[in-house]
Amino acid sequence: MALATGEHEKAIELLTQSDKENNTGFSGEAIAHAYQLSGDADKAIAVYENMLRAPDLSLSWEPQQRWLEARYTLALDYSSRGDKQKARETLAALLNPWKDADPNLPLLKQAKAEYAKLE
Repeated sequence: MALATGEHEKAIELLTQSDKENNTGFSGEAIAHAYQLSGDADKAIAVYENMLRAPDLSLSWEPQQRWLEARYTLALDYSSRGDKQKARETLAALLNPWKDADPNLPLLKQAKAEYAKLE
């Protein structure tokens, strides 16, 4: 609720506390998302990087979509900071496993378009 009502700092505090008690694919991504909404892309990047360094425990259960979107969002953050190389590498980590995926997947289309812009 705090995040939805624009209370970003309170949301970050509550989400961080929750994450300490029960770290899941949902909680890490939620914290990164809250940092983004608060305008703190640097902290969002740090959380996304930490989250994506961990083994991907999200596949085949609910946070799978948000976990995949995290790579796309992290790439956008890198790009906004002028780090096009990291943005390309992060998008490649998303696109490579999807090389045989349905080409009409919205996230796949977005990631391919962003990757093309970085070339």
